[in-house]
Amino acid sequence: MSMFKAKVLLLGPMESGKTVLANFLCKATEVTNISPTVGVRIMEFEQPMILDGRNTVADIELWDCSGDHRYESCWAAFSKDANGIIFVYNPDRANHNKELEELYSYFVRSCKISPKRCILIILQYPCNALTYDLPPSFQNIQCIEANLESSSEDLREQLETFLVTVLVAMTDKRDQEELSIMNKR
Repeated sequence: MSMFKAKVLLLGPMESGKTVLANFLCKATEVTNISPTVGVRIMEFEQPMILDGRNTVADIELWDCSGDHRYESCWAAFSKDANGIIFVYNPDRANHNKELEELYSYFVRSCKISPKRCILIILQYPCNALTYDLPPSFQNIQCIEANLESSSEDLREQLETFLVTVLVAMTDKRDQEELSIMNKR
C-alpha cells in the first residue's frame, strides 16, 4: 500500500476530451467507443515518482467528471476531499471559455483549492488551429498544449510533474497541521 494517495478531479466542458485524457493517464487501452460520461467515472492508477528524494508510488484516484450541467447538483460530492484539478479545454468548441470560468469559480474559488494544485490541458486535434483566449482566472494556472498523437510522452511527463506538485502540497499542508497541533500543547 502506498503512503501517498491523491484525489484528482478531471474537469472541463462537454466534449473537451476529458475521458480520452483519463484513459491516457490510466493507460486504458481497450476503450474504443467513447460516450458522454454519466455523472462521474472514477479510475485508479499507481504513479511512480520521486518525492522527498525517494522513489515511491502514489495511488491516484482520478475523477473523470461529466461536463453536462445536469450533474451540477453533484459538484459538492465531486469536490469533497479533492487534492488537485486537471482542467481540459478544446479551443474548437464554442462556449468552452464561459464553462471553464464557471468550473473554476466553483471548484477553485468556492472549494478553496490552490491554483498551484491545478493545471489546464489544451488538447490539440489535427484539425484545430490553436487560437484561443482563456478566461482571466486561468492566468495563474499552469497551461499545457498537448497532442496525444504526437507528443504523448511529453504530456505524460508534465502530468507526472503536476502530480508531484499536488502530493508535495498535500504533505506540506499535513506537516503544517501537525506542527500547529504540537504547538498548541
